[in-house]
Amino acid sequence: MKIYSYYVEAIAIQENQNQKLDLVVKVEGADKNKLFDVAKKQAAKMLQHTQRITICWFEQINHQTVSKYDRYCEYRQSGLSKNQIRSRLKLSFKKFKEFEKYYDGKTKRFTFGKYKELRNRNLPNEVIRKRYEIPTCVFYRFIRSHERKLA
Repeated sequence: MKIYSYYVEAIAIQENQNQKLDLVVKVEGADKNKLFDVAKKQAAKMLQHTQRITICWFEQINHQTVSKYDRYCEYRQSGLSKNQIRSRLKLSFKKFKEFEKYYDGKTKRFTFGKYKELRNRNLPNEVIRKRYEIPTCVFYRFIRSHERKLA
């Protein structure tokens, strides 16, 4: 899942004055309509009683690839309900429960020693990951962080 960051310049028109705003907006996907909606909502949140908000210019700053589990963690920390998280990330019930269990710490403790022992028994990575109920992105991040020890 890609998250794009944009630099947006907007003008907020109020009853007796105009105000220029510089915003940094983060949007999932490269949809320009969504960018305009998010930028207008951010500007309206910053300034009360605006009559109209006009976006003059925008520029893509960068983008980053984020896993669904990382987005799940962000949404949980922000206080979204479970149904909102599931619908935003388009997760199956099984995948959602896997994320929830791991986030809440209700899975078996997994260490490098246990991983090495199971690899010596010739178990594939996917079987190990499922046995310990770890999200895919977290499991492969764990393996990458211990690559030097494996060699």
